[in-house]
Amino acid sequence: MARMTKAEKEYAQRRIREIESKMLNKVRDKHTKEGTDLTALDKYDLIAKKKVKMRPKNGVKTRSYYSSSVDIDNFFDFEPFEDKTDDKAIEREQAPIVKEFKKAMDELMLGEAEKALELLQSLEKKYGNK
Repeated sequence: MARMTKAEKEYAQRRIREIESKMLNKVRDKHTKEGTDLTALDKYDLIAKKKVKMRPKNGVKTRSYYSSSVDIDNFFDFEPFEDKTDDKAIEREQAPIVKEFKKAMDELMLGEAEKALELLQSLEKKYGNK
């Protein structure tokens, strides 16, 4: 059974995580409808132009009713202007990817070097150029 050096294992781990991250981000992007990353000034303008609604008193987001923390997002609903994600679809599509990459990482850490290298190459072939 051939062993990988520490440097080889670290490199393979980085590659596996890099490919996995790339695929998970693609899934997230696929299920995200673009809105806007609102700055404080954007929020101010939306409030000044009366384009956002004030949350009802029972809808105010605070840690407690007596919280002294003031965050404009607690009082105004900016959701229609922000990115929207379909979290259930993302989770459903990411689950098999995560499972596959966990298997690859287990093989890398616990298995034979040749098999780990084959698995890394198959992941690169399957996901690397997407």
